[in-house]
Amino acid sequence: MSRYVFQSPSRYIQGKGEIKSLANEVNKLGDSPLIISDSLVWSLTNKDINESFKSSEMSYKYEEFKGEASENEIARLSQIAKDNDINVIVGVGGGKTSEMFFIYAS
Repeated sequence: MSRYVFQSPSRYIQGKGEIKSLANEVNKLGDSPLIISDSLVWSLTNKDINESFKSSEMSYKYEEFKGEASENEIARLSQIAKDNDINVIVGVGGGKTSEMFFIYAS
């Protein structure tokens, strides 16, 4: 029998208008976030995300998710996180971006 391990994010937030409190939620986990989403979700959420972070002392880095939760995409995003001293990664959206969703605090 093969061994399977499933780990879910320790924090999942969903609800109308919750994106406006993203900076506050991220601040509970770290201070240098990488936000990932696909281009459609980003076009719908970036204004609210920008406003959320504008009212905080944090800035964030955004990177477009390329559409497949593959080893290459994980390696690419991990390298971006390392290169930018990221200590929180946030996946915004649903579908495959949610499959990629992971948070770590260094």
